[in-house]
Amino acid sequence: MFKLLEKVQARHPEHIPADLEVREAYGIWRSCRRGANSEAQNAPNGDCEEKDINRNNRWRAVDMAKTKKASMDMLQLYTDTRLTLTADLKFSSCCL
Repeated sequence: MFKLLEKVQARHPEHIPADLEVREAYGIWRSCRRGANSEAQNAPNGDCEEKDINRNNRWRAVDMAKTKKASMDMLQLYTDTRLTLTADLKFSSCCL
């Protein structure tokens, strides 16, 4: 699938911009993350709050920073994920 999208990108940059990383933008990992976030937002009775979704997406700040230091608020920066497992797993339970 990626090869086909990359061919379209090469031949028709008006449809898929040349500077877009096709494999990153349309990859399965991104689809899974987006699906999980959508499921959590649709959890009944507010079982999953915005803070739970943001806690789960904490990795994103690190990923987006690439070689720079990630910009996080103090709570995220000084949270030891090994000690917050219960809170971290709340996101997963919202998606069941």
